[in-house]
Amino acid sequence: MIPAYCMTMEVWDPNFLGSLATEHKVVVFDNRGIGETGAGTKEFTIDQFGDDTAGLIRALGYKQADVLGWSIGGDIALSLVVHHPDVVNRLVSDAGDCGGTQKVDAPKYKQVLKQLKDVQGPMKDVLGALFPAWWMEAAGSRRHRE
Repeated sequence: MIPAYCMTMEVWDPNFLGSLATEHKVVVFDNRGIGETGAGTKEFTIDQFGDDTAGLIRALGYKQADVLGWSIGGDIALSLVVHHPDVVNRLVSDAGDCGGTQKVDAPKYKQVLKQLKDVQGPMKDVLGALFPAWWMEAAGSRRHRE
């Protein structure tokens, strides 16, 4: 579980962790330079944090892990799966973004939402799962007011 920017492992709600722990072994940690960890000498980057996470997974003796990252932790999780796909079984990026050239900046995001409403075929089923009809209608209503 990779925490958000400047957050320590204590950020995770104990009830949430307890629920996860009923079916999973849960590992929480502090990123480099946060909480109980040293800063080391390497530059702080998303990729470095991803490398650190891969190193932790391996050091704990796991071949693969299910990874959840929140906010910048989601960005770190995405870097982890790109640079160390062998250590990731499943990934959840909660409120992270892909960064790089594929990142959709906020003003462009509104245009993407407009296009989603008109998608047909198999992709519509996927988008329907990500953006339920009630949400798309509400987003459309907000869009017309802007």
